[in-house]
Amino acid sequence: MTNREVYEEKRQFVQELSGTLARAQIADKIEYKNLDRQYMEYVRIIFLGGKTEYINVTGNSIRSIFVEISRVINKQSAIGSVADMKLQELIERWWREAS
Repeated sequence: MTNREVYEEKRQFVQELSGTLARAQIADKIEYKNLDRQYMEYVRIIFLGGKTEYINVTGNSIRSIFVEISRVINKQSAIGSVADMKLQELIERWWREAS
C-alpha cells in the first residue's frame, strides 16, 4: 500500500466515523487531513455549537486515530491534543491552504 493509499484510507475512516457521530449528535463534523507541506496529519473535531479541537495523528494507525477521537469525545485528553491557541490558529491556516 502506498502512502497516498494509507492517507486516503485514514480520511475515509474518519469521514465514516464523522457521519456516525453526527447522527448521534456527539460532534458536528470530524475531518482528517494529511498536510503534505508540513509532513503532518491532523484530525479536526467540530462540536455542536462550534467548538473546534485538533489532534496531531501523524503516523497513527486507524485504530490509534479512533482511540484519540474517542478520548476527546469522552472529555479526556488525547495524546496528540493541540491545546496551544497559537498552534491551533497555525494548523487552521495550514488546513485552509491544503484544501
